[in-house]
Amino acid sequence: MMLEFDWLIHYRCNYRCPYCVFEGMWPEVEKYAVDISVDKWLSAWQRVYSQNGEFRLTITGGEPFEYPSFGVLLKTLSKISLVSFDTNLSCSMDELQAIISQVDPRRIFMGLSFHPTHARLDAFMIKAEYLKRSGIDCRVHFVAYPPHLNRINELKTKFANAGFRFVPIPFRGVFNGLLYPQGYSVQEKSLLYEVTRTLTQQDKIWAEQQIVQVRSQDKWCHAGQYYARVDFDGTVYPCGNDFTKSREKYVVGNILDDSFSLRATPMQCRQDTCPCEFKWIVKETTYNDQKA
Repeated sequence: MMLEFDWLIHYRCNYRCPYCVFEGMWPEVEKYAVDISVDKWLSAWQRVYSQNGEFRLTITGGEPFEYPSFGVLLKTLSKISLVSFDTNLSCSMDELQAIISQVDPRRIFMGLSFHPTHARLDAFMIKAEYLKRSGIDCRVHFVAYPPHLNRINELKTKFANAGFRFVPIPFRGVFNGLLYPQGYSVQEKSLLYEVTRTLTQQDKIWAEQQIVQVRSQDKWCHAGQYYARVDFDGTVYPCGNDFTKSREKYVVGNILDDSFSLRATPMQCRQDTCPCEFKWIVKETTYNDQKA
């Protein structure tokens, strides 16, 4: 099985969207926007490759293009891993072209996050169409923030007509006293399901399992074994949930350490709901010995 990692590359973004998980916390969050040298990171990822072969790497954050020498990272990492990352496409066209021209487009996937609070649709579309012409596999992401739901069909139509997959990202946070995504009304859920109806099966599952929060507590999981979340300082956690209590108990290790390795066996999930769309939950028929 190919290993997969989510890498939270840094805590820095040039946008301040009201629906961001860091809304209201940016001064505190940016204290952790520490940049470890590109050479040190590349050495760590090369070690993972040498020990395990090609892997899948999803870069998140933080806006990746705000990371110093992101182009150098992408060029090198795409040779040893299949790389995907989300971007708000706020970088200049010159910067975008300079970076994309140096990579094999077949090894890159980009999630293009359209934020109507900050971006102009026409300028965003020009860059998106450049990426499509370059052979980059990409889809458009749109946070289903309640005040923006009235535009979701219009935007889906515009992007679909231009040949892009349009995937709504359920809002996670509090709006008007309601906690989301649980707070979506029946009508709002119907709207989101209608938008996802024409997606590919993979995109549909990815979107809809974020709308419905699936319980995962006590289920055996491969997170930490075949998949892990790497924080900005190299700390490795089994998955993306925020382990607010005794967080250190869940640490797998630090990927910057020469001796780092993932767990050898699954572990039981200790969270109420799964942040990984149930992808790593062990199929019960294949792990009966762990249930005994």
